[in-house]
Amino acid sequence: MTAVEWADQNYYLPKESSYGEGEWKTLPFQIAIMNCMGNDQVRTVNLIKSARVGYTKMLLGVVGYFIEHKSRNSLLFQPTDSAAEDFMKSHVEATIRNVPCLKDLSHGWVVTS
Repeated sequence: MTAVEWADQNYYLPKESSYGEGEWKTLPFQIAIMNCMGNDQVRTVNLIKSARVGYTKMLLGVVGYFIEHKSRNSLLFQPTDSAAEDFMKSHVEATIRNVPCLKDLSHGWVVTS
């Protein structure tokens, strides 16, 4: 299973961190990017992008793929501790809470309210 296949089957855009809540559907220009991010043979992905192309959501979809399909730990950096805390609450926790297979794997560490 590729990262794109996983995301299209499992990933859900939570209302807390998305313009539109609902099931994820990978757009054509996102396929190669996500599959490179999720490929064990690709060590580095360099990306020149514009704003608002869904990069954060692509990244979270690939992290979800790592957690569920590849049983991988992942580390995401933010520039400050407060930015990291905000990102965790608004993006990561919301994603785990709204993707059933990830919620099952979280063993209750994500706040559900």
